Amino acid sequence: MGAHVEVRRGIRSASGRAELWRGLRRRLDEYSLTMRLLLKRPLAAAGLLITLLYVGIAIAASFLPDRDVLQTNFTTAYPQPPWWWGNGTPGSWFGTTYPGIDLGMAIFKAIRIDLYYSSIVVLGGAIVGMLVGLVAGYKGGLFDEGLMRSTDVAYSIPFLVFAIAVAYVISRDFTTLNLSLLILWWPPYARLVRSQVLA
Repeated sequence: MGAHVEVRRGIRSASGRAELWRGLRRRLDEYSLTMRLLLKRPLAAAGLLITLLYVGIAIAASFLPDRDVLQTNFTTAYPQPPWWWGNGTPGSWFGTTYPGIDLGMAIFKAIRIDLYYSSIVVLGGAIVGMLVGLVAGYKGGLFDEGLMRSTDVAYSIPFLVFAIAVAYVISRDFTTLNLSLLILWWPPYARLVRSQVLA
């Protein structure tokens, strides 16, 4: 009896592994097809390359010396050229500004901050927009009408003007700026998901 149970368990585990492997193969085939279609379009491939470059710089910035990028150096009264340009500043990729701020270090550190906050806005807006679009598409009626009119109102407000106004009234920090952009970032996703639900 115990031997039969072990055999059945082995068959189930083997079939489960085979099913998992087939699912992974299907997913990999879908990804490879997506990449082939993407690379056939030069603009899409260029956008992917720029995005990967940004992500690579952001990862590499984590290994740079952890120092204040706004640290000034008043021994140099004028902006200095980079290290590869004549008698440039040693260790500076893009030279320095008037008070001696290293432009290369500042740019590399800023890219990491940009990716962090932009990811929050885009992913948060996508999640909110998908939820609104799904509810509007499946519920329909007055519920759908109210959500879509709210989407139109959000569409009509300029992003930057709203963000500046909110930052001026509440607080001038990155969190407030992110929240104000997130409030207006979801309408395109809501319309797209709703149209897919109704199709």
